[in-house]
Amino acid sequence: MNKYFIILISFVFLQASQLKWSHDLNSTLKLAKDNNKTILMMFSAPWCPECGYMKEVIFKKEKVSKELAKFNLLEIDITKKDTVPKGYKYIGVPTFFFLDKNGSVKLQKDGGEREEKFIKMLQKVAK
Repeated sequence: MNKYFIILISFVFLQASQLKWSHDLNSTLKLAKDNNKTILMMFSAPWCPECGYMKEVIFKKEKVSKELAKFNLLEIDITKKDTVPKGYKYIGVPTFFFLDKNGSVKLQKDGGEREEKFIKMLQKVAK
Protein backbone atom coordinates (compact mmCIF):
# COMPACT_ATOMS: atom_id res chain seq x y z
CA MET A 1 0.00 0.00 0.00
CA ASN A 2 2.77 2.46 0.83
CA LYS A 3 4.33 1.91 -2.60
CA TYR A 4 1.09 2.90 -4.36
CA PHE A 5 0.64 5.94 -2.13
CA ILE A 6 4.15 7.16 -2.99
CA ILE A 7 3.50 6.67 -6.71
CA LEU A 8 0.22 8.61 -6.47
CA ILE A 9 1.81 11.48 -4.54
CA SER A 10 4.71 11.60 -7.03
CA PHE A 11 2.26 11.81 -9.93
CA VAL A 12 0.32 14.67 -8.31
CA PHE A 13 3.50 16.67 -7.67
CA LEU A 14 4.74 15.95 -11.20
CA GLN A 15 1.46 17.27 -12.63
CA ALA A 16 1.67 20.47 -10.56
CA SER A 17 5.31 21.04 -11.38
CA GLN A 18 4.53 20.91 -15.10
CA LEU A 19 2.63 24.19 -14.86
CA LYS A 20 4.70 26.94 -16.44
CA TRP A 21 4.13 30.44 -15.08
CA SER A 22 5.34 33.49 -16.94
CA HIS A 23 6.08 36.78 -15.17
CA ASP A 24 5.86 39.12 -18.16
CA LEU A 25 2.58 40.29 -19.68
CA ASN A 26 3.96 41.16 -23.12
CA SER A 27 5.55 37.75 -23.72
CA THR A 28 2.39 36.04 -22.41
CA LEU A 29 0.19 38.08 -24.77
CA LYS A 30 2.40 37.01 -27.68
CA LEU A 31 2.15 33.39 -26.57
CA ALA A 32 -1.65 33.70 -26.28
CA LYS A 33 -1.86 34.96 -29.84
CA ASP A 34 0.32 32.07 -31.03
CA ASN A 35 -1.52 29.27 -29.21
CA ASN A 36 -5.00 30.86 -28.99
CA LYS A 37 -5.36 30.24 -25.25
CA THR A 38 -6.90 32.47 -22.61
CA ILE A 39 -4.48 34.04 -20.15
CA LEU A 40 -4.91 33.49 -16.43
CA MET A 41 -3.09 36.37 -14.75
CA MET A 42 -2.70 36.12 -10.97
CA PHE A 43 -1.72 39.15 -8.90
CA SER A 44 0.03 37.87 -5.78
CA ALA A 45 2.49 38.84 -3.05
CA PRO A 46 5.04 36.82 -1.06
CA TRP A 47 3.42 37.83 2.25
CA CYS A 48 -0.10 36.79 1.19
CA PRO A 49 -1.37 33.62 2.94
CA GLU A 50 -4.22 33.11 0.45
CA CYS A 51 -1.76 33.35 -2.46
CA GLY A 52 0.38 30.68 -0.81
CA TYR A 53 -2.68 28.50 -0.25
CA MET A 54 -3.67 28.75 -3.91
CA LYS A 55 -0.14 28.00 -5.16
CA GLU A 56 0.82 25.31 -2.65
CA VAL A 57 -2.52 23.54 -2.17
CA ILE A 58 -5.17 24.31 -4.80
CA PHE A 59 -2.93 24.53 -7.91
CA LYS A 60 -1.30 21.23 -6.97
CA LYS A 61 -4.58 19.34 -6.96
CA GLU A 62 -4.68 17.02 -9.97
CA LYS A 63 -8.03 18.26 -11.32
CA VAL A 64 -7.06 21.92 -10.92
CA SER A 65 -3.67 21.38 -12.52
CA LYS A 66 -5.35 19.71 -15.50
CA GLU A 67 -7.67 22.71 -15.97
CA LEU A 68 -4.85 25.25 -15.50
CA ALA A 69 -2.94 23.57 -18.34
CA LYS A 70 -5.61 24.96 -20.71
CA PHE A 71 -4.42 28.53 -19.99
CA ASN A 72 -1.36 30.68 -20.51
CA LEU A 73 -0.36 31.29 -16.90
CA LEU A 74 1.00 34.63 -15.72
CA GLU A 75 1.90 35.54 -12.14
CA ILE A 76 2.50 39.17 -11.20
CA ASP A 77 4.17 39.96 -7.87
CA ILE A 78 2.58 43.24 -6.80
CA THR A 79 5.49 44.01 -4.48
CA LYS A 80 7.63 44.53 -7.58
CA LYS A 81 6.01 47.75 -8.78
CA ASP A 82 7.79 47.76 -12.16
CA THR A 83 6.15 44.43 -13.10
CA VAL A 84 2.53 45.38 -12.39
CA PRO A 85 0.80 46.10 -15.73
CA LYS A 86 -1.10 49.36 -15.99
CA GLY A 87 -4.86 49.29 -16.45
CA TYR A 88 -5.70 46.31 -14.25
CA LYS A 89 -7.42 47.38 -11.02
CA TYR A 90 -7.38 45.20 -7.96
CA ILE A 91 -8.33 45.54 -4.31
CA GLY A 92 -6.06 42.89 -2.81
CA VAL A 93 -4.35 39.63 -3.51
CA PRO A 94 -4.79 37.15 -4.87
CA THR A 95 -6.70 38.60 -7.78
CA PHE A 96 -7.24 36.53 -10.91
CA PHE A 97 -7.76 38.11 -14.31
CA PHE A 98 -8.83 36.02 -17.29
CA LEU A 99 -7.63 37.82 -20.40
CA ASP A 100 -8.22 37.27 -24.08
CA LYS A 101 -5.25 37.27 -26.46
CA ASN A 102 -5.46 41.08 -26.72
CA GLY A 103 -5.26 41.60 -22.95
CA SER A 104 -8.94 42.48 -22.45
CA VAL A 105 -10.45 41.19 -19.21
CA LYS A 106 -13.02 38.43 -19.72
CA LEU A 107 -13.48 37.84 -15.98
CA GLN A 108 -11.93 39.08 -12.74
CA LYS A 109 -12.01 37.09 -9.49
CA ASP A 110 -10.85 38.67 -6.24
CA GLY A 111 -9.59 36.33 -3.52
CA GLY A 112 -8.78 32.65 -3.31
CA GLU A 113 -11.20 29.82 -3.86
CA ARG A 114 -11.79 26.21 -2.90
CA GLU A 115 -10.97 23.45 -5.38
CA GLU A 116 -14.42 22.69 -6.82
CA LYS A 117 -15.49 26.32 -7.25
CA PHE A 118 -12.12 27.19 -8.81
CA ILE A 119 -12.42 24.30 -11.28
CA LYS A 120 -15.94 25.40 -12.29
CA MET A 121 -14.69 28.94 -12.88
CA LEU A 122 -11.76 27.67 -14.97
CA GLN A 123 -14.06 25.48 -17.06
CA LYS A 124 -16.52 28.33 -17.63
CA VAL A 125 -13.82 30.76 -18.76
CA ALA A 126 -12.00 28.22 -20.95
CA LYS A 127 -15.10 27.68 -23.12
